[in-house]
Amino acid sequence: MRVNGALLGQFLEAITLEEQVLLQRQRDLEGQAIREAIGGKQDAGGPQRVWEEDEAFDLATIPHYEAYS
Repeated sequence: MRVNGALLGQFLEAITLEEQVLLQRQRDLEGQAIREAIGGKQDAGGPQRVWEEDEAFDLATIPHYEAYS
């Protein structure tokens, strides 16, 4: 197989797009853990709250455990 500029450019473009998708998937998974921690994850047997990506959290409803200095 011979490599020329056009093939190399197509390969690099495909890799760049794939990397962007993988990075977005990683951010989505990280955000899911944070949303579950904030919103509270219910037991595996009970219904679970599904957060939409653009849904805002009401920070006033988060329990206050201690004061930070």
